[in-house]
Amino acid sequence: MDKIFYNEGSAARLGWTPEWFGCKKFNHNLITSIEKFQKDHSIVADGLCGPSTYRRIYNERVAN
Repeated sequence: MDKIFYNEGSAARLGWTPEWFGCKKFNHNLITSIEKFQKDHSIVADGLCGPSTYRRIYNERVAN
């Protein structure tokens, strides 16, 4: 699976940006940042911002 391609599609569907994970572009740094976020939140660290990861980061952003 092309993780960059997946994350670009996920962002287009769900409305998130790489900045949510402290990155500027859809690249391998973003994948690493997503994996770190996932590990820190006990989510399977696959580097993909799917529905579970999106809900978690979205809720954190709304709370702040």
